Amino acid sequence: MPAPETLSDAEYGALADFRHALRAFQAFSESRVAEHGLTPQQHQALLAIRGAAPSVVVSVGFIADRLILKPHSASGLVMRLEALGLVIRTPSATDRRQAVIGPFVADFLCPQKALVIEIDGWTHSENRKDTRRDAALGVLGFGVLRFTNSDVMGNIEGVLTRMLEVLQERPDRWEPPHPNPSPEGEGLSAVEAQKLLGISLEGSVG
Repeated sequence: MPAPETLSDAEYGALADFRHALRAFQAFSESRVAEHGLTPQQHQALLAIRGAAPSVVVSVGFIADRLILKPHSASGLVMRLEALGLVIRTPSATDRRQAVIGPFVADFLCPQKALVIEIDGWTHSENRKDTRRDAALGVLGFGVLRFTNSDVMGNIEGVLTRMLEVLQERPDRWEPPHPNPSPEGEGLSAVEAQKLLGISLEGSVG
């Protein structure tokens, strides 16, 4: 087995200078994006989206891979970017986003649990139209769970926890085997809750 190559003092010095340059650029970049109200992670996600090749489908999975994040963390990041109006999420052919239920269009739908998830903008506060809409969906057998943009932006873990709680409380409408069954007694995980709603790895961001 050949002995590993050793670096010279000059090469170590060059690597040290390179690392310093990277840290200096990172500090400069984080300072500038903060002036525009962005976090470093949000900025990196936007750069990844902007730099994607035309042939690449920019999905939550793509963001997770580019930023080295867990899928549920990338999903929360994209939801916050959408709430800020910085990205537009469009449905894929296989997810449950923007589902049509009678005369209504739901933001997210879990058909198995008959649960609608709505992410409301600032104009939805105490909206009587939303109250009537929720009541009409209830007559059709659907439950409605609402969150605000500020919930998504400031407390994504709380949003996911609440979604998980409601999913566990609601009965299944049918009994097909779950594609990724949980070990007995553990119930659904937060990631599985997102998959049931079609907001983890499916869909695109444009």
